[in-house]
Amino acid sequence: MSVPSKNRRRNLSVQTVTSISRAIALKHDPPVELVGVVPSEGASDRAEIVVRISGCHAEPCRLVLNVSRGLTAEEFSSQLESQLRDAIATHTSTHG
Repeated sequence: MSVPSKNRRRNLSVQTVTSISRAIALKHDPPVELVGVVPSEGASDRAEIVVRISGCHAEPCRLVLNVSRGLTAEEFSSQLESQLRDAIATHTSTHG
């Protein structure tokens, strides 16, 4: 039995994920540089986003964020914003 098409969600393409990720990265302070986006190995609905964050405890600071591509563009943007915000807070806060 086939699943009705309205209930199936197509994954965002890697190109779309890259475009959205680049736009989100440009909005952040401290600066976030998008290094690359690749599909996650073994998980067709996930991608790995590599970013470089300025102002980390140890430079250079590259992080890999694992994100879902099985979302709408708006949901993906929200997910990535949240992950970046958490990563920036964790990697740029001062530890006394």
